[in-house]
Amino acid sequence: MPTMQGFNIPNYRENFEKTLKFQEEVLASSLQFQALLARLSIETQKQLWEGYFNTIRSTQSQKSE
Repeated sequence: MPTMQGFNIPNYRENFEKTLKFQEEVLASSLQFQALLARLSIETQKQLWEGYFNTIRSTQSQKSE
């Protein structure tokens, strides 16, 4: 086909592979970031609940005295 003469198949494949690799890297980074946010969120909630229960215990022990 005359219109396909300038179409470079190896270059197309190389660009396709580079694009695919880039997408994989972006996705992997995104998932790592989401995992970090989830861990930070859980740790923050844990600290808040520990603080809450410690406050309730100390308030209760002060009333007992």
